[in-house]
Amino acid sequence: MTFYLRTRMLFAFVAILSQFLIALIRIVCLLVSIAYFTLAERKVMGAIHRRRGPNTEGF
Repeated sequence: MTFYLRTRMLFAFVAILSQFLIALIRIVCLLVSIAYFTLAERKVMGAIHRRRGPNTEGF
């Protein structure tokens, strides 16, 4: 293999690897944001459904 061919293959590998890592980072960020939105939704729904006991008054 010539030097030109080796460097070209290396650049192609780096390009493919970088695209894979970018896609992986995007998927992880998406999953983390969905988890936080779910947590926030559960907190809001819990606050809406919070039962006031007989010995509390007001907010």
